[in-house]
Amino acid sequence: RLLDEALLLCQKGKLHDAAIIYEEVLLAIPLHPQALINLGIIKIQLGNLEQGIDLLRKAISVDSSQAYVYMNLGNALIENGERDEALLMFNKAILIEPNLASAHYNLARVIKMEGKYKEAILSYKKVLSIEPSYAEAYNNLGVIYYEQEKYDDAIVCFEYYYEK
Repeated sequence: RLLDEALLLCQKGKLHDAAIIYEEVLLAIPLHPQALINLGIIKIQLGNLEQGIDLLRKAISVDSSQAYVYMNLGNALIENGERDEALLMFNKAILIEPNLASAHYNLARVIKMEGKYKEAILSYKKVLSIEPSYAEAYNNLGVIYYEQEKYDDAIVCFEYYYEK
């Protein structure tokens, strides 16, 4: 019941109030996976990156079966400048859910940040093979093609991006 109330507060944008409830749940059940996950996400949204990362890591130590937790942790790690570990998190998410387009997308983003354009192109193409309407993948793929002076390919990608 408390988790439902906290989730409703999150949906209403009352993150501080929801965090208080999740903290109460964790006082009673310190390793409650959903409370750890949701509080971790809230902490990240509120700018407490380190706390959020720690909570998501703890949630994974309790239940390592949920791809979206690895996704959220990976995104927080990117924000925290920890790209190598973020890559690991996205790859773990893909191992759990091989057709999770957003995991492939985030993996491609990090690969591109590292300047590995060929690998990034393959990853973005994988995203689009899973989810052909993934607009941001078209945009980012177009940017890579543009940077490589493959203007015709870039234009095609940007056209798809604006259609989606």
